[in-house]
Amino acid sequence: MSDYKITFTLRQHTPLIHFQHDQAGATLRATELKPKLDKYIATQMGGWENLKHAHPNWLVGKGKAEQDALNYKVKVSIVKQHIDTDRNSLLRFEEPKEERGQIKRKLDPAGNPKLDDFGKELLDRRQFNGYFGNMDKETLRKELEMADQIKIEFFSNVRDVIGKIRELFPGFIHSTNFGTRQSKGFGSFTLDTTMEENKQYFPIPQKWFFTFQPTGNSLFDREKQLFERIDWLYRSIRSGLNLKLNGNDRFYFKSMMYHYAQDQAPKIHWDKPVLRHHFFSSHPKYPVRASGSDYPQKTGDTLFRDLLGLSSEQEWGHYNKAKMTKAGITLKENGVPEISRYKSPLIFKPVFINGKFFVYLLPVDSVEQERFKKEPFQISVTGKPSKTLKPFDGFTVNNYLNFCFNDFFKNASGGFDEPKFLANIKGNNQIEGNFLKSAYKELLVNYNKP
Repeated sequence: MSDYKITFTLRQHTPLIHFQHDQAGATLRATELKPKLDKYIATQMGGWENLKHAHPNWLVGKGKAEQDALNYKVKVSIVKQHIDTDRNSLLRFEEPKEERGQIKRKLDPAGNPKLDDFGKELLDRRQFNGYFGNMDKETLRKELEMADQIKIEFFSNVRDVIGKIRELFPGFIHSTNFGTRQSKGFGSFTLDTTMEENKQYFPIPQKWFFTFQPTGNSLFDREKQLFERIDWLYRSIRSGLNLKLNGNDRFYFKSMMYHYAQDQAPKIHWDKPVLRHHFFSSHPKYPVRASGSDYPQKTGDTLFRDLLGLSSEQEWGHYNKAKMTKAGITLKENGVPEISRYKSPLIFKPVFINGKFFVYLLPVDSVEQERFKKEPFQISVTGKPSKTLKPFDGFTVNNYLNFCFNDFFKNASGGFDEPKFLANIKGNNQIEGNFLKSAYKELLVNYNKP
């Protein structure tokens, strides 16, 4: 074992959304990995200033204009490209060339066109839930890359830097995803558990997780089933689900964020009815109940849903697909908002082992989150007066996960309160309801294991 080099073999569990898909060997980029690992190591050692003071020879770069960086180089290469047994070809999750840019109709078993929640015909672009890289594009800009194994090699002329990477890299790779849409589970890698020296790192030491066993042999179908379920769970804790079929209600799940707002701030409106009332109260589809006795009894309007990631643009389909935009009111010198993006503080980390996905929910409380909670946001719809809301400042991701998956559906004996869960949904026998009931129950049980 060299003191100046260390190698890790990783297994890829979910596809990486890659903008350099046309290059041979496209995979995890060293230019993305190194800054993230640098930041992780610096954080574990008390921050960049502490690290600079204690180990000045660990750093490279001079001058204020250069970004802090540790003194090592990294090389990434594919060991084994994935072979899709269903297609018997190298799998890059790309549409076949003859189908690229084509739009296909989605049909139900009777051969009738499938409709979306608003009665519009569904068109199949071979998209995964949570992947928006090529929406409404005739050609693919980003594609989904998958390898079975990749090799990461680190080199440094500072022996202690290699020692610190050896110590901290397992924790880093098991709490980080890569590429586009990484918070929703894309670009998940771990140390390869088929290698004896890596088995000590599993399972990942996190209590928030659920399992899911996909069906079928196709990798594409396996991953598609996974991202559907991540999407359902995420929506259940953010905006809720209201799915329709041919214009009729099919499945409904009352948002956990609504229950959280009621629990944390019972005299304050959460944002959904506030925005609906402010922008759409004169719309013919505005529900009468939304302006009923409950609305004037509360004081204060607060942003809740965007605590799980700022939705800077939203489409309210029920109201003629009105476009809503959000941005912080504090402006930079050039007039651009200080905060126009805020990534989700919750990471879904899928790990596929022995035919089953273990999906870990990793909370990320950060300085960015504290800045976000202090900033009022201007919310606008074209042709309407804007509305300003401020995020709920008592929010932390850990506390919210505890509310959703431990406190709210826990019965008096400490188990899962299934009747209370069923009262929160409509359409229990739908695939979404069966999955969510199973996931919520498993999350509660796993969290309370000794």
